[in-house]
Amino acid sequence: MEFEDQQQDIFLLIERLKSMAKQRLEARLPFSPWALWMSSEGELGVTELMGAGEDDWPALVDILRARRDRMRAAAVVVLMGDEAGISVMRFECEHRDGAAVAVATPWRREGSEVRLLGSQFVEGGPGIWAA
Repeated sequence: MEFEDQQQDIFLLIERLKSMAKQRLEARLPFSPWALWMSSEGELGVTELMGAGEDDWPALVDILRARRDRMRAAAVVVLMGDEAGISVMRFECEHRDGAAVAVATPWRREGSEVRLLGSQFVEGGPGIWAA
């Protein structure tokens, strides 16, 4: 698959995942590590580690790794904080043909809404195909 096509798959997954994560935060739903993945045919699916903590996300990557021959891309989201106490959503996305990216998106709650404060690329990638 061409690199531009890989980028489109990754962009789609991250934007969908970001929207879904924002909705989940606004609804104050429990936030366990979860992933949005794209099948080889282009269909989207969700895998979640119900009741797991943010430190358990490597187990989610292991689950995705076991299914990687049926997927063409996957993105994982976890919530984390930083040294300044800012809440951050971290998205790690990888395509089976090689493209990978990690994005950090700080956020804050404003009443019942969640405001995303911009995104930046950071080091990392889930290691589903690269492992």
